[in-house]
Amino acid sequence: MINQTKRALREFTRSQPGHRFQQRYKRRQQTTSGLFDPKNLLYLGGGIAIIIIGVLIAPVPGPGGVIAVVGLAMLGSLFRPVARALDWGELWVRRIAYWVTDLWQVLPLGMKVLVGLLAVIVAITVAYTAYQVMAGG
Repeated sequence: MINQTKRALREFTRSQPGHRFQQRYKRRQQTTSGLFDPKNLLYLGGGIAIIIIGVLIAPVPGPGGVIAVVGLAMLGSLFRPVARALDWGELWVRRIAYWVTDLWQVLPLGMKVLVGLLAVIVAITVAYTAYQVMAGG
């Protein structure tokens, strides 16, 4: 099972951005017999559970959003519209990341320090607020 997961991850990362999730969807459809295949039902339940967990822990600093995306990726292998949305989202995130990277490279050092300090202040504020909410205070 571990080798199969490694192989699937290699195929996924080798796929072209903007088509990865749809190609994964097609591969999964070729290896299973419909949505009511027991494997697919387990995958569906697991994907939904992972999304719910990711959404529930999203307000707490950490990987909540990433966990929800993993659940969506599981659903994307079962439903073409979800796979297409994930492919679109990947391209959108890449465009923003390239823009931010280009902007970061031209910023003077003083601005970079200011942005870093602002990020630390925001992270501390979010962590403190999450703590207060969880502590009931």
